[in-house]
Formats: sequence, C-alpha cells, structure tokens
Amino acid sequence: MLGPIEAAAAVVPVAYSSRTGAGPVLRHTYGFRGSERDLHRMGLLDAGDLPPLKARVLLVAALWSERDRDAQRRVFAAHALP
Repeated sequence: MLGPIEAAAAVVPVAYSSRTGAGPVLRHTYGFRGSERDLHRMGLLDAGDLPPLKARVLLVAALWSERDRDAQRRVFAAHALP
C-alpha cells in the first residue's frame, strides 16, 4: 500500500492516525519502510492523539479552509499534536 499512499500524498494531503484505544502515533521510533519516519518523509499529516474519525474531520476542515499545504500542516500541528 505504500506506493499508492505516496502517490496520493504527492497530490492531496493525507493524514494518518492510530487505531489503538489510546495514545498518539509514534513519531521518531522506527525507520523502516512504512514506519512513521517514512510516512513523515512522504509528507503525510500526523494526527497525534486523534482517533481516525476525528482526524478525518480535521483533514476535511483543513482542506475546506486552507489551500496551502503548509497551512494545512499548521492546522494539524495546532489541533492534533499533543
């Protein structure tokens, strides 16, 4: 799935989050292909503590309110990162 994810992230903002019961997505722990470091390198938006559904709502709001990729990243940084 990494190829399609990377291709999508090159065209539109893509966010990722954890489906565990609680806790944030890891940020700098692993470096293998598909790890959180690799997802950051691809430009995916880190949803932090947000569960997938809330991350999706935030992504839609960011897409509606901000056209600039850096502004969308700032929206996630302000609302999603712990």
